[in-house]
Amino acid sequence: MNKSRSWFSNATNIRPAWLRKKSLQREERADVCVIGSGAGGAVVAKELAEAGLSVIILEAGENHDPSTFNSYEPEMLRRLFWDSGLRGTRDNAIVISQGKGVGGSTVHNLCYAVRPPQALLYRWQVPEIWPHYNQVEEILGVTQMQETDVNPLNAVIRRGCEAMGWRGAVQRHNRSECPTCGVQCLFGCPVSKAKQIDSRSTGKQSMAVTYIPLALAAGAKLYSDCTAEKIHVEKGRVVGVSARLPSGGLYIQSDRVVLAAGAINSPQLWLKSGLPNANRRVGKNLHLHPAAFVGGIFNETIDGHLGIPQSYYIDQFLDLRRAPDSGYLLMPAFGSQMIVAASLPGFGEDHRAFMERYRHIAALLVLLHDRTTGRVSVDY
Repeated sequence: MNKSRSWFSNATNIRPAWLRKKSLQREERADVCVIGSGAGGAVVAKELAEAGLSVIILEAGENHDPSTFNSYEPEMLRRLFWDSGLRGTRDNAIVISQGKGVGGSTVHNLCYAVRPPQALLYRWQVPEIWPHYNQVEEILGVTQMQETDVNPLNAVIRRGCEAMGWRGAVQRHNRSECPTCGVQCLFGCPVSKAKQIDSRSTGKQSMAVTYIPLALAAGAKLYSDCTAEKIHVEKGRVVGVSARLPSGGLYIQSDRVVLAAGAINSPQLWLKSGLPNANRRVGKNLHLHPAAFVGGIFNETIDGHLGIPQSYYIDQFLDLRRAPDSGYLLMPAFGSQMIVAASLPGFGEDHRAFMERYRHIAALLVLLHDRTTGRVSVDY
């Protein structure tokens, strides 16, 4: 710690070449610059700040006020997602729902907090991470959902699975005193508050209301609406990050940079920055979280848009004893009218007929292991 502090005092008048060439609008110094404020970056920032390091967090999206979240889909897709929720693969075969903003994808996800099975942790060669889940779950307020939390959509799926003898269970969620806003959960929780900053916690416990406030309380500094443009290196060592604010340039002088911008943006920034890539693997072997929807139309009213969206799961076909990537997980799923409309087949009157049965639709989300690999590239 003393060593890193002395680095700053010695470096005050030693400006790297990339800084000397620019007319600075704003310049900062930090022990560590963390790029990204989602599930990874928020935890790193909090832990390092509490350890006594000076930390600056850069987030390309906005710092959302939860009370402004609403159900107007075009607005919320633009505010909460990269490319307004339409980011996709080059051939547009797969749509990638990637969160943008303080808290990342934890702001729009549906709160299910499932620990990865230990078999997967051994496959990933990180079995030592298991004990740390207790601490994370405590901060995120992860609790077991109750039977009263199971909405009609989840109940009808559960009824069918139990009739066929399929194994399933009520989920664990990181939500507290949920007012059950239904599919509003997909567009941010308007009552999201955490015990870290309020007397009591309510709603979705995303990184934006848990880990980020803890990091800031420990002295970290956050820049939102701030796009990291390049990581700078001199003589084989990181010396800082240049970024762009709405008001102009921002330059962070730091000899430690944590790149936590997600599986797509992180390698993209690495490649754009021209960082070392001796084995040519940066941007290769991209794995996504593929999912497919299977739905049906019922005579009874389901109203899948009401209540807690996903409170039940079926693991009957997930056989990790045979192989770490064997089988699949099933979850009840639903969406807003715009999302459902985009998912249904047909045109004109045929499509309209489907949408008129919106309240009678129930769907399953099939969560798969991604055995194929993709690639992240940069178009200069």
